[in-house]
Amino acid sequence: MKLSRPLLFIIALVTITATLSSLITQRYYSNTAKEPSLLVENRKPEPVLGMDLSHWNGTVNWNLLEREKLVFVFIKATQGTGYVDTTFATNWKASRENGYYRGAYHFFEPAADPKAQAEFFLKTVDLQKGDLLPAVDVEVTNQQT
Repeated sequence: MKLSRPLLFIIALVTITATLSSLITQRYYSNTAKEPSLLVENRKPEPVLGMDLSHWNGTVNWNLLEREKLVFVFIKATQGTGYVDTTFATNWKASRENGYYRGAYHFFEPAADPKAQAEFFLKTVDLQKGDLLPAVDVEVTNQQT
């Protein structure tokens, strides 16, 4: 049975995503508590607000974020197999100091080895108890997904 290119692409994408998720989740749970880090005591109909931070935001005004009633931030940590976001270390530390739930994400590059990307992310980010689960940002880059 011959598989079509779109089907092969979908199978490859699912395999890559599963590999990255498995590696990141395994590392996360070895460094954090087993129970959820964000407990909801009083459910309210209001949304929980957060923000994606990276070098594209420039220097973050943490007082302004507080006024916006943000609860969490996801911070770009890495991209591909060799790029660390220039503001990651500063934002990672400041988010904890300012009392935000924080998570780190990796900007996935489809042309690069997914396992090497996951390992690079895990080597770069020091996940702590209470941090949000890591995320992967998958976008179209160089006409690839």
